[in-house]
Amino acid sequence: MASSSDDETDLALTVVLAGLAIADHIRDALIANGIAEIRFSQLFVFARLERGPATIGDIAREMRFSHQAASTLVNQLEGAGLARRVRNPNDGRSRLVELTPEGMRALRVGMASRDGLLERLRAHSSDEDLAAATAVVTSLLGLAGGVETVRIRDLGFPEPN
Repeated sequence: MASSSDDETDLALTVVLAGLAIADHIRDALIANGIAEIRFSQLFVFARLERGPATIGDIAREMRFSHQAASTLVNQLEGAGLARRVRNPNDGRSRLVELTPEGMRALRVGMASRDGLLERLRAHSSDEDLAAATAVVTSLLGLAGGVETVRIRDLGFPEPN
């Protein structure tokens, strides 16, 4: 087994920085479109609510957040006018969280920002380079124990080889 090198350390750091830069890119697009600033952790709630309304308990369980953390994130999104709680037609004791029309607009803006960034990357990279980079980063994620958690957040990452 090869020893750790600066290149390996730089890869891990680069992956982390790339993720943060992508989140900043999306937040900048939201702000430029007049949408309240959204924190990184709130993006995971958006990813879940994109599939439809959910209870706080569902969000907490699927995101692997505490019930309190999920509730806090939803409260913040409600305060920004991006989400709302509605009556649960299947259980009168609970409420469902759904995106408001402004929340749906924010989701569309965020996805368009992400997709535009990926299109720019595709324009500057070969299919082979993108496939290799995806495989390496996915393997790194798996070795770090994160693939299952990320997959639960339904962000579409493939299983590592």
